[in-house]
Amino acid sequence: MRRYKFIDLKITDYNSAFDIQREYLDKVKDNQADGYLLATEHKPVFTLGRFAKTNNLIAPEGELKAKGIDVVKTNRGGDITFHGPGQVVFYPIFNLSYHYQDVHRYLRELEEVIICSLNTYSIKSYRVMGRTGVWTKQGKIASIGIAISRWVTYHGFALNANVDLDYFSMINPCGFKDIKVASMKNILCYEIDMEDLKNELIKNFSIIFKAKVEIDSLNNLAV
Repeated sequence: MRRYKFIDLKITDYNSAFDIQREYLDKVKDNQADGYLLATEHKPVFTLGRFAKTNNLIAPEGELKAKGIDVVKTNRGGDITFHGPGQVVFYPIFNLSYHYQDVHRYLRELEEVIICSLNTYSIKSYRVMGRTGVWTKQGKIASIGIAISRWVTYHGFALNANVDLDYFSMINPCGFKDIKVASMKNILCYEIDMEDLKNELIKNFSIIFKAKVEIDSLNNLAV
């Protein structure tokens, strides 16, 4: 059984978290560790994936500056999305070839981690064919954008827990003009305990990927 260390980065700016990802990515590539599962909440940022179209950022530059929102181009897949406080972001970094060499299966299994976790909260969620991510009747609740280098995964998924959904009105989320965005809070009408949610995601990640996730609070980082 593979052993992946869970590290909670707490609240980070996007570029700092990306630098940390690359550090652990190199360790896994060099066989210094089985893998890592990083968690964070980002400071407000719009990220543009490899296939992003700039016209999917609707808000003018002046509004972005006034609200202190960064815009970052990144090398994950997908189009544009928002990250901010109240959103749980997980970055799994491990050698996928020890499980299978199938990118589409990996995406579906990340979706399954989220779907199983939401089920614990009695939130019914599902996939939409041709659109990566997780959806509810109220709207899209989780986005996924990954990258793989020598079969080592990085980037990951973002689940809307208590995030302010007004930010999503400033973009065409994931490049689509016809979707609504939901959060656990607006579905359940109460604030989600972020630590409980992280633990639920860790549990389901462990089950679906048949891995031992080691939680060592002494090694948790704050950036």
